[in-house]
Amino acid sequence: ITSSGSSRSITSSHSSSSGISSSSSSSSSSSSSSSSSSSSSSSRVAIVVVTIVVVVIVVVVVAAAAAAAAVAVVVVVVVVLVVVEIVVVEVVVVVLVVVVE
Repeated sequence: ITSSGSSRSITSSHSSSSGISSSSSSSSSSSSSSSSSSSSSSSRVAIVVVTIVVVVIVVVVVAAAAAAAAVAVVVVVVVVLVVVEIVVVEVVVVVLVVVVE
């Protein structure tokens, strides 16, 4: 037990087995850290994609609202012009009738 060759071989094999266990634990910790980093990167990509989709939807809605407002303005302008034209024609007809009589 004190200094025989067999005890040396036992201690060396014991230390080598502890080295193997420590290396396996370090490899498992590195694999878990790589999986957590990949999940965090995928969550970042998902956040970016959702943000882009929301921005595109907002831009489309704003553009549709602006187009609807422009169409409404054009319709109002056309209606006003038609009404003004009708009023002007009526006034001209009345004036011509008065002048002719």
